[in-house]
Formats: sequence, C-alpha cells, structure tokens
Amino acid sequence: MGSFVPGTPAVSLQTSASTGANLLRREQQFCRQRLVGVVGSASGGLLGCCVLVWVGGRAARVPGAVPPSSWLGLLGEGATGAPSPVAGAVEIVAVALLVLCWWRILVGARQLSPRVVMAIGAVWATPLALGPPLLSLDAYSYLAQGRLAAIGLDPYRHAPAALTDSVWLQGVDPFWRHSLSPYGPLAVLLEHTVTLTGNPVLSLVLLHLLALLCLSVVAASLMRLTNPSYRSAGLLLGVVNPLVLLQVLGAAHWEALLVALLAAALLAWHRAHPLTAMCLASAATAVKLPAGFAVAVLLVTYVLAARPRRRLAASAAATAAAVAPWALLGLWVPNPLGFLGALSAPLDGRTLYAPTTLLAEAVAKLAAVSGVGVPFDPLLSLCRVVGLLTAAAICCALLATGTRRSVAATIGAGLLVVALLGPVLYPWYGTWGLIPLVIAYPQARHRLAVLISVLTFTALPGCHALAPVIPTALSAIGLAVLAAWSYRRHRRGSHPPGTQFPWPLPVTSTTVHRSGDRPAAGMALRRPVREPQAGSRAPTWIC
Repeated sequence: MGSFVPGTPAVSLQTSASTGANLLRREQQFCRQRLVGVVGSASGGLLGCCVLVWVGGRAARVPGAVPPSSWLGLLGEGATGAPSPVAGAVEIVAVALLVLCWWRILVGARQLSPRVVMAIGAVWATPLALGPPLLSLDAYSYLAQGRLAAIGLDPYRHAPAALTDSVWLQGVDPFWRHSLSPYGPLAVLLEHTVTLTGNPVLSLVLLHLLALLCLSVVAASLMRLTNPSYRSAGLLLGVVNPLVLLQVLGAAHWEALLVALLAAALLAWHRAHPLTAMCLASAATAVKLPAGFAVAVLLVTYVLAARPRRRLAASAAATAAAVAPWALLGLWVPNPLGFLGALSAPLDGRTLYAPTTLLAEAVAKLAAVSGVGVPFDPLLSLCRVVGLLTAAAICCALLATGTRRSVAATIGAGLLVVALLGPVLYPWYGTWGLIPLVIAYPQARHRLAVLISVLTFTALPGCHALAPVIPTALSAIGLAVLAAWSYRRHRRGSHPPGTQFPWPLPVTSTTVHRSGDRPAAGMALRRPVREPQAGSRAPTWIC
C-alpha cells in the first residue's frame, strides 16, 4: 500500500502514481524503439559494407591491372577485364544502403552516447579493413612507389614502370604506371616502410591498419574538441560516415594520415601548444601539399596574437616549427622536395564532375551551338587556371578575415575550396576540409551530411558500365532528396528549442588574449553553442 499524507485526497495520490507509471512506460517503450532502430540501421550498414567488400574490388577492375592476390576469391582469379554492369549496379545499391542507414543514425544522434557511435563505427570498419582495397587502385601505386624506394630508386625521378614485370607493378593502373609520385616525403617514407615486408598482400594489410590508426586519432581529437552535446554527431560526421569509411579506410588513401595530422594540430592549438600545432600541420603538408594552407592559417593567427614588439620573434619561432618536420624528413628521404616537380601528375586524369571540367564542357557546348569551334583541351586548361586563381583569391580572403571566425572554420573552408576548385576532383579530396568543419560547426549536421552523401556517390568505379548518365543522375537525385528532407526537418523545428541555427552560420569575432606570444587555450577554435533545454528531448542513452 502507498503512503498516505494527511490532507491529501487519496484520488490525487492515485492519479499521480498512475501518471508516473505511464511516463515510465512511455520512456521504456521509446528506449526499446530507439534500440531496435539503431540496431536495425547498424545491421543494414554492416550488410552494405559486406556487400561492398564482396563487389567493390571487382567493380574497380581495370584492364591490364592484376592484383597480387585474389583475396580469398573476392577479386576473382586473374581478373583483368572491365567490371560488369551487374557489379556496378550492386555497388550503387550497397552504397545507397550504407548512406541511408547512416542518415537514420545521424537523425537520432542526440540520444546516442559516443561509445555507441564508436561501436557502430568499429562494426562497419571491420570488413572494410580486412578486405581488399575498394573503389580505387591507388593503394597499389603506393606499394610500387615504396618498392622503388626500397631498391634504391627515387620515386620522384622513376615511375612504377621501372619495376618491369614485378608483382609490385601488376596491380597498378596502367594509366598511372608512368607517372611520378606526387606525394610528400612523409608518404614516401611510410610507403618504403610498409614494403619492407617483401609481401604485397601483407603491405596492403599494413596500409589498412595505418588508416584505421589514423581514424582513431581523428576520433580521439574530435571527442576533445567538440561540445559534449554534439560529440556523437561529430563522430558520425567526421569519422563514422560513408565517405571516410569507403574512400579513406576501404581504399587506404593517404587522406587518412593527412586528416589525422590536421586533427592533432587543432587539438594542440586548442591546448595552447601553437608551435606543436604548426609542426603537425607541416607534417600534414609533407603528405599532400594543400595542407600547407593550414600552416599559413596557424602561422598568421599565432603572429597576430603576439605582442607587437614580439611579433618578429614569434614569426621566427613559427617558421622554425614549420621547417622542423621537413628537416627531419630530409635525413630519411634523399630528395624531400622532389614531389614538387610531379604535382602535375594528377592533371593527366580528367574528372567529369569537377567544377572546372563542367565549366569547360558547358562553354564548349555553348560554342558548338553558336557555330564556333573551340578546341577543348586549351579551354579545359584555361578553366583550370581560372579555378586555381579563384581558389587562391578565396583562401587569401579567408586569411585576411581570419579573426572573424575560428581557426578550424578557416582551415576547413579553405581546404574545401581548394578541393572543389582544383583541376581535378576526387571524392576523398573532400575529407581535407571536412574534419575542421565538423570541429567548427558540429551543429550544422544536415548541411555537412548532404555534402558527405553527394561526395560518397561521386566517382564510384564500375558505374560507367551501366550508362554514362546514371552516376550523375543518382548524385543529382540524392542531393535533391537529401536537401529537401533536411529543409523539411529544419522547417518543422526538428532541433530542440533554443538550438535553431541559421544558414549561413553567424560569425563571431575572435578574442585575442595578449598574454605573451601564445594564444589562449580556446582561442579561435570553437564557437559557443547553446545547450538544449531540459526536457526538450528524451533522455540520452548512457552506455
């Protein structure tokens, strides 16, 4: 029997107890529904990853490229032909399934703890890390370049074709066998290290493990740099997303190392270690040159934060910190700056979905309709130059106005502009600015999710075997559907009260603390966010 309080009607006590019991049942029912939904979405994403491991290697076949192993039959025996239309169709369906499951989990990210998100990421990453390189043959080029360094040849002066008929060469795309390495000395050093095993298959496994380790660094940095209210969403946007899992982990691209160094640099900057941050950002530049924009942002911000009479000393210290990784790499790599002469190697390829290429195509078609014949190759070169000049102008404007936004926002916006307006655009280039933008704007999850989804459907190998228009149509349809769905949720007020964020996001001025020549711990990194009101959402899972 319940306790009786004198002066309180028994009916009132019974009503209160009944209301409490109903609320408890509703909460338990909601938790069960969320559990079923999350488990179902995680299982669907795992199914998509497994199907991609099964079909992804076959869809990335290139005539003349023979992988060093069939990978337990996943790649077929001696497969050298072009991918079949069936493989391309299955690949699209698997990617769509993974993207949809990821969106479902992202919608309810506020009710998930970071540990649950990391568990889902580990489940999805396992088949991708254990399987063969997916969606790209670049990993085989990494091994060939590392093998060149292992036998004493400079990959900046000798192309993979110098390996003749070696097993290290057979898996390389014939289109790139005569191209020099465009990657920095840190990438070449790691390529050399992984090929010391003498076994191409074991070396590929090491590349996957290295990518997995780098993504773990990114996840740990995001956890420390993101507001607790947005940590789960930040992990889903920055690490556990289809673009990163497929193009960075599954394909074992060097972007894994680049984004890990950038994330670690932002963490060091946040903890008031600016010189360490510049060393890490400079090391990222030794992987791929576009990361040099991050070094410029950190250096300018550091110098401006110093007292006027100490800015010369601050400039010297920052420059020394940026040069230190290159001096150290010079002891291990004989020609650390040799990649500068091979930066034009990616230009040999032509990505039809790059904005500069689309502009050249549009101008050429308009000229043809007008009856004016315009050679396409000079027109494409001109559009590429225009794109690079535009990207340089935007990056200079971002540097000049850096005090109006956080360091992470400036770096992310600049690297994303460089990726989009560059001569060629590959989907993994989008990860350059993704991690800094997630750190700066974790609340803009729907806009970032649309960008990630569109890039994920870009340049899927094997899709051209279906029809030239299908990949483009799928990307356009996916963009329209996701944008409409995001706008609808925003209009309905899907966010808790008090957390509506307009687009474009408002800019807050940076507070520069004049306490010596080191920036304050949180200076120019994270914008303030408003906490959700109590009771506006169901209780967060504590797992």
